[in-house]
Amino acid sequence: RSIKTLDPRNFTVIAVVDAQPPSTHIPLSPNLTPTIVIDHHPVGKRSFLKRIPYVDIRAELGSTSTILAEYLLEAGVEITPLVATALFYGIKSDTRDLGRNASPEDVKVSNALYQRISVKVLSDIENPRLPREYFRILKEAIQGALCFPPGLLISDLGSLGYIDMIPVVADLLLRAEGIRWVLSLGEWKGTVFFSLRTTDGRRRNAEKLAKRLVRGVPGGGAGGHETMAGGKVDLPSAQAGEGVRQRIKQRFLKELGSSWEKGTLFVGGDNGAKNRKAGVP
Repeated sequence: RSIKTLDPRNFTVIAVVDAQPPSTHIPLSPNLTPTIVIDHHPVGKRSFLKRIPYVDIRAELGSTSTILAEYLLEAGVEITPLVATALFYGIKSDTRDLGRNASPEDVKVSNALYQRISVKVLSDIENPRLPREYFRILKEAIQGALCFPPGLLISDLGSLGYIDMIPVVADLLLRAEGIRWVLSLGEWKGTVFFSLRTTDGRRRNAEKLAKRLVRGVPGGGAGGHETMAGGKVDLPSAQAGEGVRQRIKQRFLKELGSSWEKGTLFVGGDNGAKNRKAGVP
């Protein structure tokens, strides 16, 4: 059931997990203050958070799942295999197998959860059957990707019916040799979404860059961490998508010391070559 079908005013307690208000990522009215906020992202608007009865924000951790699992473990609550698997996978995916932004606490809690997980369910989550559309988008994302000095890569997926591909493409392309920054973006149901990934997070913070990409853009919002971030822009009309995507790409290049005319095809392919010759972003 979609949260959009629920009226928050019918509930006495509202918890926001893995995010902080006010944010465009939270489907709550700005006039509605949640009761609980649990998150591992850097603290946002402190003045707003002071109005919330219970706040637990631990930016030193790699995953909000670690915080939730600690609550259960310390309270001695029985953790079912499905809950353990969900929390374990949350830590695993947030930290990229306990490698990215993982703290000693993430490792400790992950080990405690592993004893309780369903290995079969975890395997099903990590190795799902994928629709052909997934591979079509992946093919076009790689063929149409453009590379810019110094080690920048942009993949514009255009209009999408499969939004999860945006972070998937960003994660995959960051593994390419010589690439330090990846911007993956696309349009879905009247909103432009983008993902940033970097191997250079200690020098240039991905979250700060993501926020600069949408600064001053109506309907825009962003957040994240040192090495990974994302954001979105709600479009005023169906025709505005291409212009907004181009604006984000231009800002990305300018912020990192490059420009559009320096771009070359990353791998190539008919679609990418045609677009490049035509000057299509």
